[in-house]
Amino acid sequence: MAKQKYTTEHVINALRETRGMVYLAADRIGCHADTILNYAKRYKSVQDEIDTQREKIVDVAELKLVQAVMDGNEGMIKYLLSTRGKKRGYTTGVEVTGEGGGPMVFKVVYGDDGTDDTPT
Repeated sequence: MAKQKYTTEHVINALRETRGMVYLAADRIGCHADTILNYAKRYKSVQDEIDTQREKIVDVAELKLVQAVMDGNEGMIKYLLSTRGKKRGYTTGVEVTGEGGGPMVFKVVYGDDGTDDTPT
């Protein structure tokens, strides 16, 4: 196997600096994004760093959402209630399930007499 031009440490550091953005990390160390993606396939530590950085971004976004709610942003309040508040009845849609929360079961009946005249 040929010697690798970049160490996993170089790749991971670039991913940390760019918050898990693969293309920006590639620019940072001077390679193609496919190189970063190949490292992620080959080395669990690289994929873990991508995943960790992306989850941190989601945390930041959630924090901004909560702050918008605390600031009284009506649109964000509605959004939060319709997503996280579904179990409390805050939803714009209705979910219909069958008995015990299972799937809905339908019987199709053909004919006026109630018999099952399903075409064969």
